[in-house]
Parts: sequence; C-alpha cells; structure tokens
Amino acid sequence: MKISISKSSIRGAVSAPSSKSYTIRALICAALAEGKSEIRQPLGSEDTAACRGIFEKLGIRVEETGNSWIVHGGRFHRPEGDLFCNESAATQRFMTAVCSLVPGTCRLTVAPSLRKRPVEPMLRPLKQLGVECGFDTSTGTISVHGGTLKGGYAEMPGDISSQYVSALLFIAPLAREAVTIRLTTPLESKPYVMMT
Repeated sequence: MKISISKSSIRGAVSAPSSKSYTIRALICAALAEGKSEIRQPLGSEDTAACRGIFEKLGIRVEETGNSWIVHGGRFHRPEGDLFCNESAATQRFMTAVCSLVPGTCRLTVAPSLRKRPVEPMLRPLKQLGVECGFDTSTGTISVHGGTLKGGYAEMPGDISSQYVSALLFIAPLAREAVTIRLTTPLESKPYVMMT
C-alpha cells in the first residue's frame, strides 16, 4: 500500500480544557463576590473538588449547568465539622486565608501527604493582619478564627510559594483596613500571582 501525504490547511475550532489553577482561583473569586457568578468550562479534578466541597460546607451553593458552574457567593456560615483539603496544597493555603472571613472557627485538615508541607509562611502574615490562627503539629490541622481580619502591613518571603502571596491577595479587598504586602525575597512563580 502506498500512502501520499501532502500539505493542507487546518481549519476548525477546539475547546481547550481549563487548568485547576484557573478553576480554583475563579471559584474563590466567585465565592467571595456578592451574588451569582458563572464559571465557564471549569476543570473537574480532585483539587478543584476539594475546594468546591469546602465552599459548599461554608454555605456557598454551586450549581452545575452544562459546561458551567453557577456560584452563589458572598455569604458564609460557620461550618459543621472540619474542612478537608485532601491533597490540594493550593486549597489548603487559599482557604486558610479565606476562612479569616468566615464566622466562627474553621478547622482545615489535609491528607497525610500534605502534613509535611510548611504552613507557618501562611500563618505568620495572617497573624500580622490580625487573624487569629494556629497549627496543631500532631494532627496537621489549621485553626482559623473568622472575623479577625483587620488588615495593615504583612511581611513574607516571596521565594517559598506564590500561593501564599495569592492567598493574601484574595482576602485583602475584604479587610477592614488597607493591606500592604512586603516581600522579603524575590517573588517565585510570578505568572501565578499575576493570574490571581
């Protein structure tokens, strides 16, 4: 058999899947915003499911319609039970910050694989902004007391993970006072901060 291959033009349209980084960030913005938001073509994954599950425990309703999520945001309530981040480091870091806006005390837990990841770089700047939070090394549980986000000045390294910076950027507009973030080392993964 002989096959002949020649040049041709390519036409058509493809729909590229979203990334979990975009999906989680969009979900957080939608949950923090008042009213109804639509996230088009979100990525379904274990990480995005962990983030979505936590928001639903906090009273944020997420409806699936076709290739979209409709998020009813802006009103959190105190969760019943712990908030499980599974193996999603982004969810753990972002939700640690977001929980400073939730009434009452939130306890974030993770899968064993995440317990060795550093959490102090996230807790330290939150405490500087007035947030009451702590970490139980024996269980790997983070506790955050909501309603304590005052704002002000926070200092943190930029070369550990851009997710710590992004976490503060999510909550800064909702602090009682203006927030200033100073990075003590060069920023790592700048595109992810710009994405936020």
